[in-house]
Amino acid sequence: MIDRRTTFVGSMNMDFRSSRLNTELGLLVDSPELAREVLGLAERVRAIGSYRLRLAQPGDRLQWVGSGANGVETVYDSEPNVDFGTRLQLWLVFPFISESLL
Repeated sequence: MIDRRTTFVGSMNMDFRSSRLNTELGLLVDSPELAREVLGLAERVRAIGSYRLRLAQPGDRLQWVGSGANGVETVYDSEPNVDFGTRLQLWLVFPFISESLL
């Protein structure tokens, strides 16, 4: 949902690389009713558990901020809920990924 009126529906990531290299599709829908529904869905997802990203000071690394019970925020310095096997796979593959593709 972009402005409480326009909603983007599709599989395309909203970044430069995806817009140039991927053959995915997206639609912009001008509908305040759909925008309200999408906003309600996002609020339900946020209520059951989600994270937002922020830059940790001095701004050179990411932090994940989760909202817990009673609105208390929990800050993680590494991606939460990722097991050791996944972290190992990412660490092994990372050197082979071009910076321009990130």
